[in-house]
Amino acid sequence: MKLPILLSIIFIFVDCKVFQIPMKSTGSMKKKLVMSGKWMEYRAAALNDVMNGFTSPLIDYYDDLYLANVSLGTPWQSFTIVPDTGSANLWVIGDNCPYFMCSSLNEQRKKSIFQRRKSSTFKTHRQRFELSYGTGWCVGTYGEDRLEVYNISHKIIKLSLWLSLSHRNISGNNEM
Repeated sequence: MKLPILLSIIFIFVDCKVFQIPMKSTGSMKKKLVMSGKWMEYRAAALNDVMNGFTSPLIDYYDDLYLANVSLGTPWQSFTIVPDTGSANLWVIGDNCPYFMCSSLNEQRKKSIFQRRKSSTFKTHRQRFELSYGTGWCVGTYGEDRLEVYNISHKIIKLSLWLSLSHRNISGNNEM
């Protein structure tokens, strides 16, 4: 009886694989804002949001963000994302977002837009969401599609497609 259990445990450990996903740091947001002379302006705008009802129990140190590359849909569409947003869903900008912040913040920071109609495996849930939190807000719809992260493919994942968002949600040139 002990031998099958021992062999099973050995097989589990022998068959394990380690996947390391390459990530890139964006650098400290606070440091960039201080260096550009815009830190006080940013803090004043954030304080204004809090005074107008946006609250967050979290402390934001405006630290580095780490980015990873993923692919969505059929055929694949490439995105750079912030992998740890505290959300169970993958957040991307939807092609039906009319808000100018969805297409680009400026010429140096182009946004990747998820083209729903170009993916044969995309399914919409037709369910709308609205979120507000300490640094802004976003509005969107839910859907699902295929995901590939570092050559590991998942059949279906839940997506949050942005329709509208506040300017302080945009960090670097990435989606969340």
